[in-house]
Amino acid sequence: MLAIEYIYGVKRKLLKILFVVALLSVGWVIGYLNVPFIDPSKHFWVGFVACFVLMVLGMLVSQARRSNGKIVQWFAKHENATDQNIQSSYRAMWMTLAAFVFLACAALTYVIHYQTKTLNAYSQKFDSRLIELEELSDAVNKKQQVGLMSNVLTLVDEEIKQNPGGPLSNATIARIAAFSFSLKPYRYFYHDSLGENPLSPERGQLLLALTLMDIDSTSFNKIKSKVDFSYSDLRNSSLKHIDFSGINLESADLSNADLTGINFDNSRLRDVTMTGAILNEATLNNTDIRSASMAWIQMNKGELKFTDATGADLSYGQFQHADLSGSTFVIADLTSSKLTNTALMQADFAVTNLTKADLSNSNLRGGRLIKANIAETTFSSSILEGVEVSSDWFSIYKGETMNKLQEQYEIVDSTSATGSTKFYLNTKD
Repeated sequence: MLAIEYIYGVKRKLLKILFVVALLSVGWVIGYLNVPFIDPSKHFWVGFVACFVLMVLGMLVSQARRSNGKIVQWFAKHENATDQNIQSSYRAMWMTLAAFVFLACAALTYVIHYQTKTLNAYSQKFDSRLIELEELSDAVNKKQQVGLMSNVLTLVDEEIKQNPGGPLSNATIARIAAFSFSLKPYRYFYHDSLGENPLSPERGQLLLALTLMDIDSTSFNKIKSKVDFSYSDLRNSSLKHIDFSGINLESADLSNADLTGINFDNSRLRDVTMTGAILNEATLNNTDIRSASMAWIQMNKGELKFTDATGADLSYGQFQHADLSGSTFVIADLTSSKLTNTALMQADFAVTNLTKADLSNSNLRGGRLIKANIAETTFSSSILEGVEVSSDWFSIYKGETMNKLQEQYEIVDSTSATGSTKFYLNTKD
């Protein structure tokens, strides 16, 4: 019997030792895990705290399982051993356990908060250092490019002086083209913020410098056709009454630029940014401005004929007394734009957002308004004869404007020779 009790006692002690070893192992494992926000140099102390917490919790749980445990006896030593007193002792014990767990969680929260602040401080220092390195790199590159640009412009100036009014040599034009190609776009800091889109301020500077030189029109046309000026940074520039016909300015930025009277005929302006630009009396005939950002532009008395403006943002623009005949505005945004007294013959506004746009006194003869959003659009005194619409056009939108149009026009079913059916607006007799 004594042997059995001895073996049982040894077994219990062995289990306790194994339990303690297991708790210590788990604690150290927790310490050396890749815990977020914990500095690797603090692994030892994280493991130490984890071991301590687990040991205390293990002891509390072990004692709580025994009705005659030391914790229960400690709480009930001054009380009679009744069931009620034992229950009170249990409640006090669990409250103590809860308080311990709360303090442990509070300590862990503080550690995580402290480490987060430290990590943020390191991140700010790293970002600051990165900005300094980028600015240094930009400075070195700009210094080199300024020197090369000076050499190219000096060469052009010398040729002009040697042959006033004459054409530039093909070698010089080729050198300008090669130099422009080397001026790759990149994101850089503008007004203390990193630009969203890559741009090349050097290409913009090169173009501005060339416009100020006395280059003959023939040579300038060759430069425009062979030199890549895409991604040029021309923000806030003054380029009034300059012939830029046939130029490649794709993805360039001309925000808030003064482009009064400029000639962009047959040019490539896809994805260009012209937000807030002034284009009064400008011409953009047969020009590619697909997906362009041209909100808040002023193009009064300008020409935008047979131009592809698919997907362009022209919201809040002013096109008064302008000519936009034959242009494509499919999926474009013309919200709140003013197109009063404007020529819009054969213009395609299919699936175009014309919400709150003003088309008063404009001529839309032969155009398209299929699936266009014309909520609160003004058509006062406008000509809509022969405009292609859907069969239920009058029923899609309600209001005073549509009521007046319905009084003036009717929808006519027209079947072409190919058998396709289209619907047009026709003036009522």
